[in-house]
Amino acid sequence: MKRSEDIKYNSPDIISKLKDLMRDDIEGFTNLILECFRLDEDSVVEDPAPPSSKLKALYSMLQYLETTERFEDCAFVKKLIDKIEDEQ
Repeated sequence: MKRSEDIKYNSPDIISKLKDLMRDDIEGFTNLILECFRLDEDSVVEDPAPPSSKLKALYSMLQYLETTERFEDCAFVKKLIDKIEDEQ
Protein backbone atom coordinates (compact mmCIF):
# COMPACT_ATOMS: atom_id res chain seq x y z
CA MET A 1 0.00 0.00 0.00
CA LYS A 2 1.17 3.51 -0.70
CA ARG A 3 2.05 6.00 2.00
CA SER A 4 -0.94 7.86 3.42
CA GLU A 5 0.03 11.16 1.88
CA ASP A 6 0.05 9.54 -1.58
CA ILE A 7 -3.49 8.16 -1.30
CA LYS A 8 -6.22 9.75 -3.39
CA TYR A 9 -9.71 8.51 -2.60
CA ASN A 10 -10.58 8.20 -6.28
CA SER A 11 -7.37 6.65 -7.63
CA PRO A 12 -7.74 3.38 -9.55
CA ASP A 13 -5.68 1.50 -6.92
CA ILE A 14 -7.85 2.73 -4.07
CA ILE A 15 -11.09 2.10 -5.96
CA SER A 16 -10.01 -1.48 -6.63
CA LYS A 17 -9.01 -2.04 -2.99
CA LEU A 18 -12.28 -0.51 -1.77
CA LYS A 19 -14.32 -2.79 -4.04
CA ASP A 20 -12.53 -5.83 -2.61
CA LEU A 21 -12.95 -4.65 0.97
CA MET A 22 -16.61 -3.74 0.52
CA ARG A 23 -17.45 -7.37 -0.24
CA ASP A 24 -15.33 -8.99 2.45
CA ASP A 25 -14.34 -6.50 5.15
CA ILE A 26 -16.70 -3.60 5.90
CA GLU A 27 -14.49 -2.43 8.77
CA GLY A 28 -11.42 -2.34 6.51
CA PHE A 29 -13.47 -0.57 3.84
CA THR A 30 -14.65 2.04 6.33
CA ASN A 31 -11.15 2.61 7.70
CA LEU A 32 -9.61 3.06 4.25
CA ILE A 33 -12.29 5.39 2.94
CA LEU A 34 -12.13 7.51 6.08
CA GLU A 35 -8.34 7.73 5.79
CA CYS A 36 -8.67 8.89 2.18
CA PHE A 37 -11.42 11.37 3.02
CA ARG A 38 -9.39 12.84 5.89
CA LEU A 39 -6.42 13.42 3.60
CA ASP A 40 -8.46 15.45 1.12
CA GLU A 41 -11.79 16.62 2.54
CA ASP A 42 -12.25 19.28 -0.13
CA SER A 43 -12.07 16.74 -2.94
CA VAL A 44 -14.93 14.81 -1.36
CA VAL A 45 -17.08 17.94 -1.31
CA GLU A 46 -15.98 19.09 -4.78
CA ASP A 47 -16.24 15.67 -6.44
CA PRO A 48 -18.45 15.91 -9.56
CA ALA A 49 -20.78 13.13 -8.38
CA PRO A 50 -24.31 14.36 -7.69
CA PRO A 51 -24.65 15.70 -4.15
CA SER A 52 -27.56 13.33 -3.55
CA SER A 53 -25.30 10.33 -4.28
CA LYS A 54 -22.54 11.61 -2.01
CA LEU A 55 -25.01 12.34 0.77
CA LYS A 56 -26.63 8.91 0.48
CA ALA A 57 -23.24 7.22 0.82
CA LEU A 58 -22.15 9.43 3.69
CA TYR A 59 -25.41 8.94 5.59
CA SER A 60 -25.02 5.16 5.19
CA MET A 61 -21.48 5.42 6.53
CA LEU A 62 -22.69 7.60 9.39
CA GLN A 63 -25.30 5.01 10.33
CA TYR A 64 -22.66 2.26 10.35
CA LEU A 65 -20.30 4.37 12.46
CA GLU A 66 -23.07 5.10 14.96
CA THR A 67 -23.87 1.41 15.37
CA THR A 68 -20.20 0.63 16.00
CA GLU A 69 -19.91 3.59 18.40
CA ARG A 70 -17.14 5.33 16.46
CA PHE A 71 -18.27 8.76 17.50
CA GLU A 72 -15.16 10.72 16.47
CA ASP A 73 -15.55 9.28 12.98
CA CYS A 74 -19.26 10.16 13.11
CA ALA A 75 -18.36 13.78 13.78
CA PHE A 76 -15.97 13.82 10.83
CA VAL A 77 -18.53 12.31 8.44
CA LYS A 78 -21.20 14.71 9.70
CA LYS A 79 -18.83 17.59 8.94
CA LEU A 80 -18.51 16.34 5.35
CA ILE A 81 -22.30 16.01 5.09
CA ASP A 82 -22.74 19.58 6.33
CA LYS A 83 -20.20 20.89 3.81
CA ILE A 84 -21.96 19.14 0.93
CA GLU A 85 -25.38 20.35 2.06
CA ASP A 86 -24.03 23.90 2.39
CA GLU A 87 -22.78 23.73 -1.22
CA GLN A 88 -26.27 22.99 -2.59
